[in-house]
Amino acid sequence: MKIKRDFVTNSSSSSFIIWGIEIDTDELREKGGDKLFELCLSYDKTLTREDFDNEDFELDDYLYDVVAKFGLEHDRAEYASNIGIGKSPFDMKDDETLREFKMSIVNGLHEMGLTHIGFDDIGQIEECSYNG
Repeated sequence: MKIKRDFVTNSSSSSFIIWGIEIDTDELREKGGDKLFELCLSYDKTLTREDFDNEDFELDDYLYDVVAKFGLEHDRAEYASNIGIGKSPFDMKDDETLREFKMSIVNGLHEMGLTHIGFDDIGQIEECSYNG
């Protein structure tokens, strides 16, 4: 019998765990509206509103910078229309309550223009994907 004593990796799988929301790309653009457009524009001065409103607009190209500005992160499973936006549970401070942590996520989402999101909309999101 052989025993593997080293760290074992499987580069074809990944996981993503956050407290946050899952939102469809179209809903994100619609609900984020002018505020989300302004945030994207701050990273690309050549962006026009017509480009942003086009259904072929690649919002993912901007999301990393936009969500990071508010202390959030995001992920989307390959070929999925929903995007997870929130914070890793490992970012919760030692003296922070879960309520405070979740409210910091709500506040970040509001600053992104997603003012329709409330405390009760924040939940655990666990995604795992395998490409093999």
